[in-house]
Amino acid sequence: MKFSNAVKTALPAAILGCLTLGFAPTAAAASTNATATFNVNATVVNTCSLGISDMAFKTVSAAQDTTADSTITITCTLNDKYTIGLGAGSSTVDTARTMKGTGTNTLAYGLYSDSQRTVNWGQTIGEPSFSAGTGQSQTITIYGKVTAAQAAAAAADTYTDSITATVTY
Repeated sequence: MKFSNAVKTALPAAILGCLTLGFAPTAAAASTNATATFNVNATVVNTCSLGISDMAFKTVSAAQDTTADSTITITCTLNDKYTIGLGAGSSTVDTARTMKGTGTNTLAYGLYSDSQRTVNWGQTIGEPSFSAGTGQSQTITIYGKVTAAQAAAAAADTYTDSITATVTY
């Protein structure tokens, strides 16, 4: 292929023009920014939930006191202060709880907040008092006792009671 002198002269200039086209400085586009802020919020409410295992004295004896335990599993919001009250059951007073048998048969028992079974666990709000919630499950023991004297004074029977636990937070 033969090129004329005019093409031979113009060709290098055209190639050079094409090469510099990619490298030509461009004018910077003007940029602006707009900003806005927004709030993020949440409310954590105090809440507690609880579950309780049954207390089974099994066979009581007139020869010695019979004890049994039950556990409360409670989950309360972190740092949420709470108390748990235990109702009187079929009794009218929480310091003189009785289980009922058939007819008029009754068997006295006690529920306690300490393992020595000396501090009655009543239904009064704030009795007994426990530490604040952790946000995790906590286990609390209810200690029960039927004294030998109560067992000796009771007729042979099967006795039951139902206690309501109330958490106040």
